[in-house]
Amino acid sequence: MLGGITLIMWCLRFFLFDLVESPRYLIGKGKDEEAVAVIHKIAAYNSTTSSLTVEHLTNIGSVVVHDKDVGGPHGKGILSKTSNFTTEHIKALFATKTMAYSTSLLISIWGKSKTLNPRSIYYFEVGLK
Repeated sequence: MLGGITLIMWCLRFFLFDLVESPRYLIGKGKDEEAVAVIHKIAAYNSTTSSLTVEHLTNIGSVVVHDKDVGGPHGKGILSKTSNFTTEHIKALFATKTMAYSTSLLISIWGKSKTLNPRSIYYFEVGLK
């Protein structure tokens, strides 16, 4: 029953909604033309217009590249540089005593729920293969 509902919802999402890639992701990959097209599509959906052009992105990218050395062709890495994973994300979870306590409690509860339900571990291991 639940599988049937999931399949119906998946079909509805697939056929009724046109999902587009994030403009930030596209710019980070150097696909400026596609990013501008997506922004115009989103603007049209929201009953407005956008004056953004590829030239605007190119000019902004060249200013940033001259100001900072972020490297990459076509400004690749300009926006995705903010997505780099560092240990600062983890350290923030333990910044204060209360945050450390809450984080530790959530991790232990999550860990206990996985050990109490052996099938969840099986599904996790199957997903890794």
